[in-house]
Amino acid sequence: MIRILKWLFATIGVALAAVLVLFLGTRGEYPVLSLVTDNASLPSVTISGIALHVRAIEGPPGADAIIVLHGGPGHDFRSLEGLAALSDSYRVIFYDQRGAGLSERVPAEDLTLKGHVVELSAVIDHFAPEGRPILIGHSWGATLAVAYLGQRPDDVARAILIEPGYLDAAGRMRWREESKLYMSGPAYLREAIVTGVSGSTCHRARFKRTGRLLGRADGALFRRSSREPLPLWFRIFSAKLAFWRIVKPDHGRDP
Repeated sequence: MIRILKWLFATIGVALAAVLVLFLGTRGEYPVLSLVTDNASLPSVTISGIALHVRAIEGPPGADAIIVLHGGPGHDFRSLEGLAALSDSYRVIFYDQRGAGLSERVPAEDLTLKGHVVELSAVIDHFAPEGRPILIGHSWGATLAVAYLGQRPDDVARAILIEPGYLDAAGRMRWREESKLYMSGPAYLREAIVTGVSGSTCHRARFKRTGRLLGRADGALFRRSSREPLPLWFRIFSAKLAFWRIVKPDHGRDP
């Protein structure tokens, strides 16, 4: 009993020491970047009365436009800037959505799906008034793209969805039911890590280069029979590798 108590107090002591080290090591003042409303030198456009931080990369004359939709809601477009490489064939538009990144802050009641769709429509009208753009959406950005397509499908040439969330109310309900499996205890965790988890959700996952969807690259990053379960570690690693190879083509390659 005494030995157990000694181990318990030692563990607690180590944990407290780790917390103290992290606290002391991360103390300090962290700079907060200025918004477009505070720094006039930042590139911006005013859309629906809201100043949005943008980065527009011109492609060849007459090139079709790609509009990139970042995740979140609440993130910014920095993690997707690797897609700027597509400017050799397209005009590429990045923008921080309302209330996110370096764009103007808005009241909470304006942070709605409807508001984001209206904003995207205005962004398209501003940057691609004469042609149908290509939408590339990551995570929440993919959901936003689908919401826009549901209302104005003829206004978009193509849409590329990277790691999207659920896309409709039925998908939300299926996700809620299936997500319960991820909270079913150590037995599920052991099976997921060691042997993989069968089921339609993991089998539907296929990660392809954005370039191929634009007619530029050579195929899937990996292939595996849909009847084989994919170990959780393999699916997470492959998803992240696929994503970073899209936004940063040299990621994970030997120099």
